[in-house]
Amino acid sequence: MKKIVFVMLLLAVMPAVAKKKVTTPEPQVPQSTDNMLTEQEQREGWKLLWDGKTTEGWRGAKLTTFPQKGWRPQGGSCQWSRERQRW
Repeated sequence: MKKIVFVMLLLAVMPAVAKKKVTTPEPQVPQSTDNMLTEQEQREGWKLLWDGKTTEGWRGAKLTTFPQKGWRPQGGSCQWSRERQRW
């Protein structure tokens, strides 16, 4: 009889335990410094080749401006877009 009561109690408690959502805190991700100059580098006159957002200062091969089709800045990188491909 004791075994039956124990099993019944266990079966009653299991769904409540299974539904309990255990949350863990999100890990702290340090801010990326990939596209940043240190203060010393800035004092020494270093400059970034690309700001990660615009096409300012860039041009296409054999062009005087940045290509209107194909490449675009997105998410901190310059990506090729096939749907904008000309051929």
